[in-house]
Amino acid sequence: REYFSLLKELTLRSAASLGDGRRFVILFWDNGERDDGLPDQPIPGTQGNVDTLRSAVDRVFSIGRSEITPALKRAFELNADDVVIVTAKGWQLDDAFVQQVLNARTDHTARVHSVSLGGGGDGGLKQVAERTGGQFIELTLTDLRTLVR
Repeated sequence: REYFSLLKELTLRSAASLGDGRRFVILFWDNGERDDGLPDQPIPGTQGNVDTLRSAVDRVFSIGRSEITPALKRAFELNADDVVIVTAKGWQLDDAFVQQVLNARTDHTARVHSVSLGGGGDGGLKQVAERTGGQFIELTLTDLRTLVR
């Protein structure tokens, strides 16, 4: 939870850096809460679109257990070129998680990048990135704070 507000801000800044020519969609892991106001189709990465999304993103909280499969399936249905998985629970993800991601990916060719917040994600998260042509990185709380400044 301590990472989540920083992560949301960094995500919005990243989306705004894409510009008019690239599209994005933000999909949160499913924790049973509603994420009203977030588009379900990719939109251009303009500052105006990001500003519009800010209040919807601010209403999403990291609570309880969450499930990644619905978000993954949606990302692949949208034919994303790149999917980014971010979690602070990377240390919990094992071979079963890798298989879960690969099963959701099916025959899509999207690269899956993974970010482990706080470390310990060099198991399943790293494997997912390696097996799909993506990149794996670890970020500490200090790293996030520095990036958001």
